[in-house]
Amino acid sequence: MAVPPLHGVDIKALRLFCDIVTCGGFTAAQIKLNTSQAVMSTQIRQLEERLAMRLCERGRRGFKLTEEGLIVHQAALDLFAAMENFRTVVS
Repeated sequence: MAVPPLHGVDIKALRLFCDIVTCGGFTAAQIKLNTSQAVMSTQIRQLEERLAMRLCERGRRGFKLTEEGLIVHQAALDLFAAMENFRTVVS
């Protein structure tokens, strides 16, 4: 399955996704990012729809990445490292 091209909104959503993973879930990320859980949930749901995969399980049983979520998280970290490297090299 082909992944659609990335746009700015996807990069923003991937950053949010990584922040949520780093914080260990939506509740802790809500405090760190000073944003509502509803806004974060909507953005992650939209990212999941765009990628056509479920990234995480969330709810009363807590927060847990799916297998696809683990892959996307690592790929996003690699992407952000490459972007930082690009900035460093170009500047």
